[in-house]
Amino acid sequence: MTLDQSSLAGKKALVTGASRGIGQVIAAAFAQAGAGVAISARGAHGLATTAAPFLPPSGAAQGAVVSLTKTLATEWGRAGVRVNALCPGWTATELNRMRWETPDGGQATIANVPTGRWARPGRWAAPPSSWPATPRRS
Repeated sequence: MTLDQSSLAGKKALVTGASRGIGQVIAAAFAQAGAGVAISARGAHGLATTAAPFLPPSGAAQGAVVSLTKTLATEWGRAGVRVNALCPGWTATELNRMRWETPDGGQATIANVPTGRWARPGRWAAPPSSWPATPRRS
């Protein structure tokens, strides 16, 4: 499927079945044409393959999360809603397996990470109140 590079700029799309076949091709084509694309499927592995070429640099993505969190906290704080976000840095998940499952363990990707290591999803499997207090969470 070929679309003009900006033909879907500013549009939003939800593509189901995006882990393979037609759905995967459509999701990629829409993203390349400028659409904001949400993808879904029955399994995460294929979604990781579909999404990988379109992942923004980690710093930009985290900056957006921090900005959104601050905005929501400001807007909703008056109503008593507390807004928090976790920004653990590069986390070794299926979505970025191609970056951490390399001969050097993904060192090029985490070269500028202060802790010098990949975060692991299991490190966050605890009550939120304990996250900042334990060395396991750092």
